[in-house]
Amino acid sequence: MEKSPPPLPSTPSFAALSPPGPIDIGRCFNDALEVFKKNALILILAAVLFLFLSLFTLFILSGPLAGGIYLMCLSALTSPDKKVDIGLMFGTFPRFSSQLGLFFLTLVPILFGLMLFIAPGVLLMTMWMFAFPLMIDKGKGITESLSAISQIVLRRGLGWNLLLAAIVFVLGIIPTFVPYIGWILSFVLDPITWLLVTSAYIQQVRERESDLAEILSPRGFPVQSVQPASS
Repeated sequence: MEKSPPPLPSTPSFAALSPPGPIDIGRCFNDALEVFKKNALILILAAVLFLFLSLFTLFILSGPLAGGIYLMCLSALTSPDKKVDIGLMFGTFPRFSSQLGLFFLTLVPILFGLMLFIAPGVLLMTMWMFAFPLMIDKGKGITESLSAISQIVLRRGLGWNLLLAAIVFVLGIIPTFVPYIGWILSFVLDPITWLLVTSAYIQQVRERESDLAEILSPRGFPVQSVQPASS
């Protein structure tokens, strides 16, 4: 009797390409550029939509749109053809309030930290950089996402994640120093930073969940059943 073949994984695994400890930032760039080159126009359109819809709604839509962006990037990076579905940018709106709350709860402290000699803000960026991907990928709430991702970053290595956050920060501010066409440059660099962050998330969470069970699925205090008193 022939044995049935083992089931295929739902998403492609890159575990063999990842180092056992810190993230592979080189791979982050390779992944990001591969997807960007295949979907440049769609990703630039996504960046334009994000900016103008955020401004038009006084940043009310920024959180839900950010969630949709990471859903879109997760889908592209884990699909064989690396295609971007821009419709996914609006696919997380059913969790509107959670994403709105997460956006402002992280934005305000990070901006305040950046005003304090930049370093505190970059450190907060490092700790919360993957909060949106985790919330979307694992269906976590606001506090769960922030707590879990902070623990994961510390476990995987603060130094390498801090370096990635610094790279993302630099790519984000470069357009402000480019006169006249800086805002156009941001429509190219912003999608690359989304993909960099998503690739790092996949390496640290999606591909190595086996040692994150107590973080991703925390259990409460054990409760012992109470036996009824004998009469």
